[in-house]
Amino acid sequence: MRLSILLLALIFNTAAVASDLVLEKGWIRAAPPMAKNLAGYGELRNNSLETITLKSMSSPYFKKVEAHKTTFVNGMMKMAHIEPVVLKPGEQLIFKPSGMHFMLMKPNKAIVENLKVPLTVITHKGDQFVFEFIVRK
Repeated sequence: MRLSILLLALIFNTAAVASDLVLEKGWIRAAPPMAKNLAGYGELRNNSLETITLKSMSSPYFKKVEAHKTTFVNGMMKMAHIEPVVLKPGEQLIFKPSGMHFMLMKPNKAIVENLKVPLTVITHKGDQFVFEFIVRK
């Protein structure tokens, strides 16, 4: 009986954590086969009651994944690594072209149109979330 209650508690706790951080409309812009870097986009939302800080990001399809932001300074486009990425409770970050994006560096597999690419995010608490991006034009 005690084991059943413990298992139910773990299941419900895992379900709550799984929905705390959500990525919607995840996509990667298709690029020529020799491209060394690609960009991922989507809407990242914190559904929890606590601030979530992204500690690391990775994908089996890329050597390195970072959050970047494109800005325009004196008419010139600049890109900067964002660290840490912090989402307050209920906050949503929009990752879009010419703005904040996931910088996907050094692909180690062919990144072709319609491919589904997993991206894993680990938070400051050690929670792990796996999001899916679709490659499109």
